[in-house]
Amino acid sequence: MRKHIPIASAEDYEEVYSLGAGSFGVVVKARHRETGEIVAIKRQRSTDGCNDELLREAQFLDACSGLPFLVGYHGLARD
Repeated sequence: MRKHIPIASAEDYEEVYSLGAGSFGVVVKARHRETGEIVAIKRQRSTDGCNDELLREAQFLDACSGLPFLVGYHGLARD
């Protein structure tokens, strides 16, 4: 059975500053506009023109939940 992955809008977040960049994308510190919650957002570069890579990343993060190197995972945000 497939697990539901919540998808939000990138417009819900205000970027504060860049935390780092790599070959697959950029990680930024952001604030949720309504709740004020501070989060890190990984902005992924899409090479296939669709959301396959994004969904694979979400499944990877979901599978890693509970591991000490992953602080938390809330879901996806689309532009």
